[in-house]
Amino acid sequence: MAGPEIDLSASDQKDGEKSTSIDQDEATLDSPEFGDAPDGGTEAWLVAAGGSAIFFCCLGFSNSFGTFQEYYMTHQLKGKSPDAIA
Repeated sequence: MAGPEIDLSASDQKDGEKSTSIDQDEATLDSPEFGDAPDGGTEAWLVAAGGSAIFFCCLGFSNSFGTFQEYYMTHQLKGKSPDAIA
């Protein structure tokens, strides 16, 4: 079953004319609600520390799944195999 054909060439557009999807993406990037990225100083270090904290939490949760699996095997899902729980 073949889907509709989509022409991906830009030859149909006139010079200097942009597609609407590019205009929407550029409008999102030029949005005034986001400022420039911090380039040094206290704010940049706070951004780096916040990113590290988020990464630490996500990595810790994924590494602790074995503990959760053991709990599920002994309490809520007693009759299930470890493969089914994972």
